[in-house]
Amino acid sequence: MEVNSWIIFFGRFHPLVVHLPIGFLLMAFIFKLLAVYKPALRLEGAIHVTLLLGGISAAIASLLGYLLSLDGGYDSNLLDRHMWSGIITTMLAFMAYALIIDKIKLPDVKLERPRWAMLIVMTFGIMITGHLGGSLTHGEDYLTAYLPFNTNLDEQILPPNSLEEVQVYSHLVKPILDKKCKTCHRRGKRKGELSFETMETFRKGGENGVVFVPGNSSESEMVRRTHLDPDDDDFMPSEGKKPLTEKEKEIIVWWIDQAQASFDTLYTKTPHDEKMDAIVSAILGLGSLDNLVKLPAIDSTLLNELMTNGFVIRELVGGTNMLDVTLPPSKAEGRELDQLLKGLEKIGDNVVWLNLSGVGLLDNHLLIVGAFTNLQKLRIDKNPITDEGMLGLRNLEKLTSINLYSTRVTDETLKVLRDMKNLRNVYTFNTKITQTL
Repeated sequence: MEVNSWIIFFGRFHPLVVHLPIGFLLMAFIFKLLAVYKPALRLEGAIHVTLLLGGISAAIASLLGYLLSLDGGYDSNLLDRHMWSGIITTMLAFMAYALIIDKIKLPDVKLERPRWAMLIVMTFGIMITGHLGGSLTHGEDYLTAYLPFNTNLDEQILPPNSLEEVQVYSHLVKPILDKKCKTCHRRGKRKGELSFETMETFRKGGENGVVFVPGNSSESEMVRRTHLDPDDDDFMPSEGKKPLTEKEKEIIVWWIDQAQASFDTLYTKTPHDEKMDAIVSAILGLGSLDNLVKLPAIDSTLLNELMTNGFVIRELVGGTNMLDVTLPPSKAEGRELDQLLKGLEKIGDNVVWLNLSGVGLLDNHLLIVGAFTNLQKLRIDKNPITDEGMLGLRNLEKLTSINLYSTRVTDETLKVLRDMKNLRNVYTFNTKITQTL
């Protein structure tokens, strides 16, 4: 059914107006409580006014809500419950007002009790109506989804530590849908009869059929709509919602074309290139690998020896030999750090990320670290290093991020950091650095 655009225009004022009756009616209840304990405040007039304004604004909000509902896309059962609870709460507000100003006479009954009863029931009505409205907007499980004892939570997908652990749909596609699409396409609000609530409803599509064609993004409706001009009526997400970024669009297209719109495949099992590796790494916080290259292979015996000595080593991107290396503090405790770092120096050219947080690093150790010229990300926080030691890092031209939290460096260190042209992120909390780069 085609709905007049003016009806939808006025209906969309419902979210703005609906908070007025909530505030007025709750304030009336609070004034009534204060009047009991502080009669000297003489709040009777305030109670009358807030109840009347609450009732009037509730009636207006109900009307606007009805107009908004004509736009469609809402779960009919949930919508009906929200609508009727709003109407009943409005009626209760006017009845409470009539009792308060003595327009309703109850023979042989003290009016104070019915007044209180009506105000209490009205307050519960506000909470129920608000909850149902929130369920329409945010989903039926909005309040209960994260209760500790909730047994209906979807299986939690742990964030990946490397590209080898990335699940294409769960880690890349689903978060985009949840953030940009699910607001309008879920239980309670299925615009176009489309829901991204589960894999099954996603596959099923909406009133216009399926939204993706595995292996063919050019014939996939979800790709067409997200790539339209934002002023086009079919553009998605709809007006007022934040559109997909270029990287997010690339992920969706790649998922459909290269991953065949699979819901259970691993990233490493799909065709991908260095550009996609960089996009995925950036989206998942695995690091922005600006200098993605293929480094020389490393003898597995040497890697095994380093891991036996306590280092945790993983390859950042399969086939590149770019390494993320961590030395846990527990593995460094009671050990000769000089010897450990000299052992790591043997694969120094392959170390791209290095985490030496809290291992007892001293100034002289930074001379060894400074020789790892491919370093892009470095954590040396929680160590007693000083400005003198930082001079040893002067040649790390590729460094993009450094964490100096809880070290002894001062503003003198900024002279070294300012010469690092690629440096973007510097963490200096709990140091004596007072200036900015």
